[in-house]
Amino acid sequence: MAQLVAVLQNDPALLRCQLQRLERVVDLAVRPGKVVGVGYFENGKVLLRKRPVAGELSLAQAFGDVQSELFLAVSHGVAPGGFREEDTEPYRFRNWVFAGTGQILPLGERQQVIAELPAFLQRGLVGPSDAELAFLATLGHVQAESRMLDALDLSVDVAGRALARTLKRLDERAREAGVPLSQTSVVVSNGRMIAAVRRGRPLSYALLEGLSECPLCGIDRATSERDVRVRPHRMLKAVALATQPRQDGVQWIEVPEGHLITVSRSFDVRLTPL
Repeated sequence: MAQLVAVLQNDPALLRCQLQRLERVVDLAVRPGKVVGVGYFENGKVLLRKRPVAGELSLAQAFGDVQSELFLAVSHGVAPGGFREEDTEPYRFRNWVFAGTGQILPLGERQQVIAELPAFLQRGLVGPSDAELAFLATLGHVQAESRMLDALDLSVDVAGRALARTLKRLDERAREAGVPLSQTSVVVSNGRMIAAVRRGRPLSYALLEGLSECPLCGIDRATSERDVRVRPHRMLKAVALATQPRQDGVQWIEVPEGHLITVSRSFDVRLTPL
């Protein structure tokens, strides 16, 4: 099963410290036989890294050079046809990034979903992935409501409603076709907020306040408060989402089945039934 981790935090320079903290509390397989895809933001642009894993690595070892407020990672097994970048999540379009696990589109509905997309989003479709198509359908709903797809101050509520509408529309198609509903956990972000849905796949979130100890930076509880490295770590704030968390010093809260979760720029978390 694919595994997913998303982090929205307030200090890009200390992302590696957040990843080191998460290493012990999330199960994101970065080991041989797996493919890992990562999305993050640099100078307001989405950057992606996608590759098969050659050796056992920690999150901080694999991505410790990344500096970003938003970090989205997906790990899954290598497909029968081998690694192909266009088939590997996350996906990006302009300043948006998206990833999911499980089955997103109802069987046999791909062409109908494509037909409903605005022309500029149809042109943005790169590969055969249903996850990418669901992503573009979500952006179509954002554009229809706000007319400001690239606005940095776009409300997280708009993104949340767009993601919920996408899943509801796919449900309608599934019922009409008599096929199973989507079973997925999905995350979408423009780097300043997160909207996610849990449907038939696990998803939990955690509120992360400050770091009193950081092995990477040599900070422990005995380190003087006058040390210039201490205050930034104390001021760290983040919300993390994960499909396979471990209860190991972090209190994870399970997202209820069939719910939307939104995380605002100010780290306000809201849960809403679909």
